[in-house]
Amino acid sequence: MLVEIASNSEERIPLRIAALEGLARIGDPDGLETIIANVNSRDANLRVAAVGALGPFSGENVDNAILEAFRDANERIRIAASRASRERRLVAAVPYLQFRAERDDFPGVRDEAIRALGAIGTEEAIEALDAFFTERRNSDRIRILSAEMLMQNNPAGYFSRLVVELDYAQSRNQMPLYNGFLRIVGETRFEGYAGEAVSKLQDTTRRFLQSRGVIERLHGLDMAANNNLRGFEEEIKTLAGDRNESIARRAQRTAERLGIELEIEI
Repeated sequence: MLVEIASNSEERIPLRIAALEGLARIGDPDGLETIIANVNSRDANLRVAAVGALGPFSGENVDNAILEAFRDANERIRIAASRASRERRLVAAVPYLQFRAERDDFPGVRDEAIRALGAIGTEEAIEALDAFFTERRNSDRIRILSAEMLMQNNPAGYFSRLVVELDYAQSRNQMPLYNGFLRIVGETRFEGYAGEAVSKLQDTTRRFLQSRGVIERLHGLDMAANNNLRGFEEEIKTLAGDRNESIARRAQRTAERLGIELEIEI
């Protein structure tokens, strides 16, 4: 039934789109030929739905359809191709994703291409993300999202470099970039890691907890809580009594999470 609706050129476009989405949800292999046929539809809405429906499927014909969609003039189809590549972790798409992340005219396409590179996570994909993050002439948006993907793949390997770029952004008064990197640093979770990376995490957490900046102290508390850093008991106790209510509440929650007893009422 869904195949019939999706392939019927006389049917209303919204209904055909719903049929394509249904075929993707159930992963019906009998519908794959119809989905690929719609990738070449004259209607951009159908093309978007068809490319998006390719994610659950596999095979050379599926790969080729996704890769070809990166060349579509409509940015929504290129976004759909990036998302399908991310869902399938399509290694063959890495050069296409890198190109779109670097040169596409639409920020949404660049964003989805970077997210897909992060999901694929091959050596080639990581090298591309590394280049986007490291190049200081790139836009804040590209650098922040690339840093996020790198930290998802290898937090221990990139944490120190992220802190270096964080400090550089602050020294140049690049506050949107600084705040973006600061958020990523604050969300860092090290599980199963030891050695130099953990030492850097502890040093940065201490620095934030002792900072004059409200946002830095809040992120420092999150880092202590997320990484079970009980060694900052005294700093957390001090912040639990801070005049700033946001800091005090966050510190109290952190203390509770880490099993630190406070001498004040929560």
